[in-house]
Parts: sequence; structure tokens; C-alpha cells
Amino acid sequence: MLNRNSLDDALLKKVSSAGELVYCYVEEHVMYSSAASWKDGKQIWSVIHDAQNGIRHLDVSGDVPKVLAVIAEKLNAEQDAYSDKKPEVDYIFDIPVELAKELTGFRHDQDMPGMLDDAFEVLEPIKDPDSKATLGRKLRELFGSRSK
Repeated sequence: MLNRNSLDDALLKKVSSAGELVYCYVEEHVMYSSAASWKDGKQIWSVIHDAQNGIRHLDVSGDVPKVLAVIAEKLNAEQDAYSDKKPEVDYIFDIPVELAKELTGFRHDQDMPGMLDDAFEVLEPIKDPDSKATLGRKLRELFGSRSK
């Protein structure tokens, strides 16, 4: 989880060179959500909802997981059921978020059963450009080195 900033493609490319990753970004005050998969420095797929482009906006690219169709069908049906009664309700926003949850088991606004209070570590930006701490080193500390 990253507070207030999305990761740029250059960083996602670098991190994914160490393995496969699923990325999800949520900006609730403007009803923007995205999910993407990266592997070996390349984006495999992405799903983006931006309500500023319309309540039904959904930009899908790449080789998306098949489960996206099931998630989209369910949430589009919920949107249909509420569009006349509550036009401000945005179920399409949840499509990228639910896709990321389906693939990772994690959703930013839900508790995970069995999760300990200290399960996550806050990573701070490096303020000293001469620091030897790098994202790669921190990731190796957290997850171990990649073996082929």
C-alpha cells in the first residue's frame, strides 16, 4: 500500500525484474482505481476505472486474467440495479480493486483473517542521495533474493 502517490512505470519495471507483481492503486475522492500485473520488467495487463471519464469507464489492456469477466459482470449488474435510484453509486470503481484482491487475497480497505498488527512495514523515501539503502536491497531484505 502506498499513501497518496502512485508508483511510476519505471519503478514498477525495476521491481518486477525481481519477480511477478500485481499492483493496485486507489484514489477514492475522485473514484479512480487501477490494477496491473508486471513481470520481468514488462506490464502484462492493466485495468483502469476513472469516473471522471464516466461512471461506466473501464480501460482494459493486455492479457487480463479470465476472472475479470466474472467480476465485471457482477459489478456491472450491481451498477445497473442502482443507477436509477442512486446515480452517485460507483460499482465499476471496484472492478480493478476486486481483480487485485482475487489475485492476491488483499484489499486495502478490508481486514485479512490471521493478519498480525505488525504485518506491514512502512517504507520511507530516501532523503540522503548518498545513502546505500536502495529499493532493491530493501526488497531483498523483505522477500529474499530471486533464484532462477
